[in-house]
Amino acid sequence: MLALPVIDARDQLRGVVLAIEVERAVHDGAAGVTAADLAQSVPLVSPDDGLETALSALSRNGGDGLPVADRSCAVTGWFTHRDPVARRRRRRARPANDRSRCRGPQPSLSGPQPPLSGGVRVHDPIVHTHGLTKRFGSTTAVQDLSLSLYPGRILGFLGPNGAGKTTTIRILMGMLRPTSGRATVLGKPAGDVATRRRIGYLPGDLRVDPRLTGTDLFAWFARLRGQHEPDLVAALCDRLGLDPSRRFGALSKGNRQKVGIIQALSHRPELLILDEPTTGLDPIAQREFLVLLRETAARGAAVLFSSHVLPEVEHAATDVAIIRGGRLVTYAAVADLLDRARRRIELRYASPPATAAFDGVPGVVDVTVDGATLIVTIDGPVGPALRAATDAGMVQRVMPVDDDLENLFMTIYSDRGDRIEVH
Repeated sequence: MLALPVIDARDQLRGVVLAIEVERAVHDGAAGVTAADLAQSVPLVSPDDGLETALSALSRNGGDGLPVADRSCAVTGWFTHRDPVARRRRRRARPANDRSRCRGPQPSLSGPQPPLSGGVRVHDPIVHTHGLTKRFGSTTAVQDLSLSLYPGRILGFLGPNGAGKTTTIRILMGMLRPTSGRATVLGKPAGDVATRRRIGYLPGDLRVDPRLTGTDLFAWFARLRGQHEPDLVAALCDRLGLDPSRRFGALSKGNRQKVGIIQALSHRPELLILDEPTTGLDPIAQREFLVLLRETAARGAAVLFSSHVLPEVEHAATDVAIIRGGRLVTYAAVADLLDRARRRIELRYASPPATAAFDGVPGVVDVTVDGATLIVTIDGPVGPALRAATDAGMVQRVMPVDDDLENLFMTIYSDRGDRIEVH
């Protein structure tokens, strides 16, 4: 039997709350809630989660001793034993000894899992928020946030510490409830129990029982989700350079992060939500991770990841959302943002250039000179500035300064920066 993460005392209350939420979902019509649904209802590896406490309480009421993958019978039984009509209806509806309802889906490895299900259409957003607001007392963490994320898109979620990124992610995952506004994920209200198995999630601070190995954890997730793909897990471990036989407590920060990334990808999710996923990764693993993100989007899934590493966002994301003080200040395609961003070009001359050649040139907003090296900042087409550069002296080398998105980000966040309207 697998070891389970350590659950602290706070989970007892959270477990009760979770049980109440699931019972409410069942009575509202979400029949067939399974342990896999519960597994996705709360991240399993954080001390802030109460799933195992809830499962333990449920198993004591009808499923004690069952393996984890079969506890769906205990979960549904815990709710239906008080409803004899529902119990008789379920008994008549299935053959004797039929436990198929206790098994999760087993997709084939011969091809990608169908990216959209549960009534979600291809042109519908995977994630949609409207007027989303979250307050903690007198502090407003998220204010009037509206955005949509569609299948096949990768959204880079940017902002400094305290901007509201993690709060937004926790609302989408159902860990927090908004003060006002609404959020839907895969066509259902954020936090919907049955939807959670279709999401891959990595929290910003991954915590796992240090006694568990990666192999233990991946097998545990697979059993709870009812979806076991050992070949996919092995391939992910190989690509990210992870030895899954080592205990979590003996791993470096980077290797712990790899464990979290692999568990989030191991069931081919339709939506991937990652909070600072590249923290601690070495450059080789970072590059491979970005390839994995593009592959995930290519099969029709949607990806939302927060990051402080702007070059990786520019390299991997199709869209960027920048949040400031809990408010969305821009949300646009990366290509559109870069077209509007100021560009910097470094020019090296044979001798110190004549900077007067750039006076009055359309689009040139700044010129700095250091000996024979000149850096020109351009807002608009670069042609006029390049023509002026040849008039300034003998150009020996021209190099773009590759920090376009970073410059745009700093412009938005500077007191002097112009607000970029959301569109």
